[in-house]
Amino acid sequence: MLADAFGQLVQALGRDATVGLVWLAAPLIAGVGWGGLYAAWAEPRLRGPDAVRGLQFALLPFFVGGGLLAPLLAQVGDVTHVAPVGLFTEAVRQGFFGLILGLAYPVLRASQSGSHLP
Repeated sequence: MLADAFGQLVQALGRDATVGLVWLAAPLIAGVGWGGLYAAWAEPRLRGPDAVRGLQFALLPFFVGGGLLAPLLAQVGDVTHVAPVGLFTEAVRQGFFGLILGLAYPVLRASQSGSHLP
């Protein structure tokens, strides 16, 4: 799957660099959007330590990503072997995203307000 995705990226860059750049920039833009949603809405409402709040929030992008990934996996001929790997990879990716978001956001917020962390 990774070789196929890399091959598609190389072909997209060969045809039109704009398509390839969008393919690379989309996850970055989505991550910034999820981070903004976390900062503006979710973080004040979630309870627990920073890492736990980040992991709780990561469930939202995981389910959204899984909802987008599931139809793509359904198009694969032998989905029984590919789907668990794809969903596990998405869970790990979103888990790390949530941990980093939950642990980094208080530091960023403290640096913006000029205060020190407790």
